[in-house]
Amino acid sequence: MFKKFKEKYIKNTLAYKSYRIKKFKPFVSYSSFGEEILVNRIFKNKKNGFFVDVGAFNPVVGSLTKILYDKGWKGINLDFSETNINLFKIFRKRDISIKTGVSNKNIVKKSFSFDPSSGTNTLNKQYAEGWSKKFYKNYQIEDVKCKTLNTILEENNICKNFDYLNIDVEAHDFEVLQGINLNVFKPKLITCEIIGNLKKISKKNSDMYFTTTEELINSKINKYLNKYKYKLVSQYYLTAFFIKEI
Repeated sequence: MFKKFKEKYIKNTLAYKSYRIKKFKPFVSYSSFGEEILVNRIFKNKKNGFFVDVGAFNPVVGSLTKILYDKGWKGINLDFSETNINLFKIFRKRDISIKTGVSNKNIVKKSFSFDPSSGTNTLNKQYAEGWSKKFYKNYQIEDVKCKTLNTILEENNICKNFDYLNIDVEAHDFEVLQGINLNVFKPKLITCEIIGNLKKISKKNSDMYFTTTEELINSKINKYLNKYKYKLVSQYYLTAFFIKEI
């Protein structure tokens, strides 16, 4: 009875609308393009969830998992930069933070780094060369020990049905996905970067932070995840969102 009265009379008053405006709290975004707004909406009011962040980069700046951590979540942060992982150990005490490369095999690979904590460090040589030509930056090549996600998750006894997998490894995302058995580990949400055409990175007037819908749909990542019943539900610039179909 009161609910109907509230809907009809109270909510339509100027006083109530003014009250809502004064109480409005803007959403604080830590990510580069606001991607975690959708992540937060997908999980709504869920607390105590678990995430796996591959290419975690920074515990605050550019992070898609910071908002979840603030809500009580915890997870695993993976990055081959020692500087980045040390930051996670300082600011993410509940998390497991591991210095490692991640790929489709347990193997040593070449890394291409522009500086110790750059967000463009990668295991993809073509990506590094394109970025170098575009911005006239040099990179250093080092050997990095890589593990598969399967190995890392099993070593840390992670629940098979954890909530969220985020992959942001600068054009090495597909190889990371190949290293997790999605018939065994079944995250509810997977987000990853899809770069439609690596050749356009080096072009001076190109916007590398843009992947067309056609490039996204035809990408090998989309086709690969479809096999495991992950449905593409949205796109924020390079980041694609895939939800596990029930």
